[in-house]
Amino acid sequence: MKHVSTVRLAEAFTAIALVALAAAPAHAGESFDEAMQPVLKSYLEVQKSLAADRVDGVSEAAEAIEAAAAELKNAVVEGDNAEQYRELPPKIEDGARKLAASTDLESAREAFRELSMPVAAWAVLAKPKDVVVAFCPMAGGSWVQPAGEIYNPYFGKQMLHCGHIVGEDFQPCPHASENPGGCEKGCGGAGGCPHEQQQEKDGAPACCGGATGT
Repeated sequence: MKHVSTVRLAEAFTAIALVALAAAPAHAGESFDEAMQPVLKSYLEVQKSLAADRVDGVSEAAEAIEAAAAELKNAVVEGDNAEQYRELPPKIEDGARKLAASTDLESAREAFRELSMPVAAWAVLAKPKDVVVAFCPMAGGSWVQPAGEIYNPYFGKQMLHCGHIVGEDFQPCPHASENPGGCEKGCGGAGGCPHEQQQEKDGAPACCGGATGT
């Protein structure tokens, strides 16, 4: 009898463990960077569509981003970037929600600009493979895209290749969209033109002429 009771007790504990495992979040134990991969995948689909002046599939991709961002709370957040990472999920969710509700190309691009701020902030910190952060002073916005030639999601075919890959040696001004003629907030950024700090070394790209906001 004692042996039977022991077996049944063991079976009971096993059943409880299986139920707990089934109820655990799918992404439990994943690092934040790993959990961001579904967000990045759908985000890049949107970036590609907007660069091609299309909105088909954008709402669906935005909904996928929102759902994936909601799961980020289950990710393991640690290391030097932990504090910054904790601030990103609600911003990504909010931006994705607005993007999903967009009704045309103009509103989709405006919502994408907001969504891109936390996604680009993550990419700068995490440096995911084969993607880069780009910035367009004309649009006053940044975005993440596959490494290679610039494909501007804010202007599409009108100025498809306008922009600059954000490097580690300068920092775009976060107030550029508010003050395209130059920043007066003393943030140390590059005003309306993210290329100012590279002028002496490389010369400014043609998209802005090298002056703040021109």
